[in-house]
Amino acid sequence: MNQAVRNNTWVVILTLTVALLLDILPMPSIIAPYWPKWVALVLLYWSLALPHRYGLITAWVTGLFVDALEGTLLGLHGLCFSVMVYFVILSYQRIRLFPRWKQSLVMGMLVGIYMLLAFWLKSLTLPIEKSFTHWLPIITSGFAWVWVFIILRDLRRYLRVQ
Repeated sequence: MNQAVRNNTWVVILTLTVALLLDILPMPSIIAPYWPKWVALVLLYWSLALPHRYGLITAWVTGLFVDALEGTLLGLHGLCFSVMVYFVILSYQRIRLFPRWKQSLVMGMLVGIYMLLAFWLKSLTLPIEKSFTHWLPIITSGFAWVWVFIILRDLRRYLRVQ
């Protein structure tokens, strides 16, 4: 394979693996309600940066891994991630032009859609009682988006992920 045409798919797999590990990392009870949804943010980045390569199938497969790690109903996170990524793929050209603070708002809303859909699907099968703190990762994910974007963009450019 020509070195100029390499794709470096391993970088995407590695970043998603790190995000999965960050999501299942045991946290103190003070920090846990504020912990961002790292897998969702990394999926949003790759579907925004390279929508022709990483889209619905990547979101579905990653969601299956999240289901297996969390022990939830198989396909629940796959469906939620796919819906979230679908909205990004519909308007990725417009979102790319937004300033970072507006992108943070959009990504926070998309994480909110993911969390709302997951909450609704879980409530169909299990009795769930959640408080307001359940929705705090929407805000922290919006704030974390700027840093996730900068780190993954620099990594993508340095390793020439195409």
